[in-house]
Amino acid sequence: MYTNQFQTLVDVIRDRGKITDRGIRFIDADKRETFISYHQLFTEAQGYLGYLQAIGIKPKQEIIFQIQENKRFLVAFWACILGGMIPIPVSIGEDEEQNLKVCRIWNLLNNPFMIASENVLDKMKRFVLEHDMLDFHHQLEVRTDMIQDTIYHYESINNIVEPQSDDLAFIQFSSGSTGDPKGVMLTHRNLIYNTCAAINGTQISSNDSFLSWMPLTHDMGLIGFHLVPLVAGIHQYLLPTELFIRKPILWMKKVNEHKATILSSPNFGYKYFLNFFREDKAEGWDLSSVRVIYNGAEPILPEVCDEFLNVLSAYHLKKTAMFTVYGLAEASVAVSFPKVDEEFTAVYVHRDHLNLGSVSSKSRNMLNM
Repeated sequence: MYTNQFQTLVDVIRDRGKITDRGIRFIDADKRETFISYHQLFTEAQGYLGYLQAIGIKPKQEIIFQIQENKRFLVAFWACILGGMIPIPVSIGEDEEQNLKVCRIWNLLNNPFMIASENVLDKMKRFVLEHDMLDFHHQLEVRTDMIQDTIYHYESINNIVEPQSDDLAFIQFSSGSTGDPKGVMLTHRNLIYNTCAAINGTQISSNDSFLSWMPLTHDMGLIGFHLVPLVAGIHQYLLPTELFIRKPILWMKKVNEHKATILSSPNFGYKYFLNFFREDKAEGWDLSSVRVIYNGAEPILPEVCDEFLNVLSAYHLKKTAMFTVYGLAEASVAVSFPKVDEEFTAVYVHRDHLNLGSVSSKSRNMLNM
């Protein structure tokens, strides 16, 4: 049983920042990976915090993230947490709906600023000009900053801001937000309790490691597959979502290579992987290291789970690995977990008998016996 030793995320990164032999491996391509220890993450975040403070960003200021690269995203995220700023991760504006969502979120905030990748910001500026959003374009010109692929060597001007456990840590907009987006206000206490509950619910130990292709703008990506392993003090491997979409086979190839034990995917990811799977691409794979594959974020189809497990059982993936979970942004991320090391079972119910006070036909027959 994991016993919580932290009150805030600042406590977490300060303590885990002492670790030099565990951290994050960023998988940028099949043959290109970059490792940074938790110590290095803490150090780089402090440098970037100094930069943000130098350009005038203040504690409690709301910072929209439009950052494509995972490493830059996490350095900026922890810089904001350390500086008492409020990160707001938002999916990259790849299409009109996503760009409009960013605009709507901007208009909801009190004193917004944006940190963005250069190419993302350029596309957004073109989009708002094409749609005659001249006021928003002006704000983007003066209230944004492009994060570079470099290490920022700035001394923190105001040092680290020490939050209370009930202070706001960041605002999470669920991936399904449409119309007027509604942000979930997550405190340090919310996130500490939920990550610790996930650690205990999954029976995570020092022998585990996480591997994910989920975007860091999604609660499962940021909280489930970055904060949870960081709080646990264990290795994590991050694969860009767009790389998984281009080369889904790389997901399990890297699991085999790094012997990761905890994975995640919504329902579509399993089917998508199977559509590209070929036996000749999996020669020599051993997936026996995998203990848990979180399956949530979408309706779960048992037949897809069965097909995925049956195909990969030839490579020693356990039938008990499929871990069907439920979560939502309003609860940080995790709500309900099954028991570890048990095969999932499908329960079929009739929707006409799900109303309050309804009795199913089976129960009615039992009552009449």
